Amino acid sequence: MSTIVAMVTLACASADAPPAATTAPTNCAPFGPAVASLPIESGEYAHVFAHGDVDCDGLEDLLVGESRARGTVWDGRVSVWRSLGDGRFIPTQTLPSGGIAHLLVADFDGNGAPDVVASERFGVEEGRLAFFRGGCSAGLAQPTEIALPADHALFDFETADFDGDGFPDLVLAALRPSSGVSVVHGGARPFTRTSTNVVAESRLAALTAGDLDGDGAPDVLLLEAPGPTLLARVVRNAGHGRMIDAGETALLPFDPESVRLVDVDGDGLGDLVGMLDRQDGSPRRLQVLFGDGAGVFSEPQTLLSTPGPLAFVTGEQGHRFDLVALRPSSATIVRMGRDHGVSLLEVPSPLGERALLFDATGDGRLDLVFAADDGPRALLGRCPVPE
Repeated sequence: MSTIVAMVTLACASADAPPAATTAPTNCAPFGPAVASLPIESGEYAHVFAHGDVDCDGLEDLLVGESRARGTVWDGRVSVWRSLGDGRFIPTQTLPSGGIAHLLVADFDGNGAPDVVASERFGVEEGRLAFFRGGCSAGLAQPTEIALPADHALFDFETADFDGDGFPDLVLAALRPSSGVSVVHGGARPFTRTSTNVVAESRLAALTAGDLDGDGAPDVLLLEAPGPTLLARVVRNAGHGRMIDAGETALLPFDPESVRLVDVDGDGLGDLVGMLDRQDGSPRRLQVLFGDGAGVFSEPQTLLSTPGPLAFVTGEQGHRFDLVALRPSSATIVRMGRDHGVSLLEVPSPLGERALLFDATGDGRLDLVFAADDGPRALLGRCPVPE
């Protein structure tokens, strides 16, 4: 079976669109004809995806991380697929690695070329963070290992400039609660300095980073799962990479890996978006809890529900985030007004539930780049870009 890459471009509504609308604008045909792309020959490999302008040509490229288990041993590879600017991607580089579980792309060393950090798995308990230094047209360098804090078995990680020095950093969550949460700092000599700050009190399920209080500095939510109710521990950024435990709040039984801290209503404060799955046969729900900037969240508002599989992706445009809910036969674009009214646009799109949301063609529109199994397609948008 071949895993393919397909792309759909969003028909974006204006940020001032009336709230609570349930249909698309009628003066714009959302998508044009399909554009083909090459398949990714998957074989026995599973895939994770990321995006970044790896070759520095002004277009966002696709990063594909692959992993394969042979008994208790894992191997994998990282591939760069260059964007042609029209919705198509072509493979240009492949590097061997351990089994890839997660990819992040940022210019960690400040040389102007995006780098890649990957979590690699080699055995049941053995893993590491690998750094692929970017070189623009020269491609990615062979990976080097990022030293983790002592007794810090990696569980999850995100990137943002936590210490405000202009270089992206990594925030790491340990597999064991007693090992805590650490910031590994970027810079001209990246990942040579580590700050360990907060110790979780129960088993970690995931973490998410974003600006909770609107001060411009990224904060962290640690998602703990001591029982059926998910707990969100607020970790505030006090500046210079110093993170402070600000207490916890109880959440509904979200799928922890689905929770994102993003500003969906454009008020400058972080909101929580996640998938509610009670695992009792009731419909899965895409919900948002609005943040007040102090670590307190509203009652959940359901944006979408379905009895079948449901996933979602987020993408930033104009200082706010769009959501796209993904179902086996359709994609639903969700836009949130400042007064929390919801605008929905449903598009037939049987392309699967794995996708990224970014501008792949350089026209300012957010595009949906899918990994699907039934042939590569790129549906290009025709609606005007919102001002």
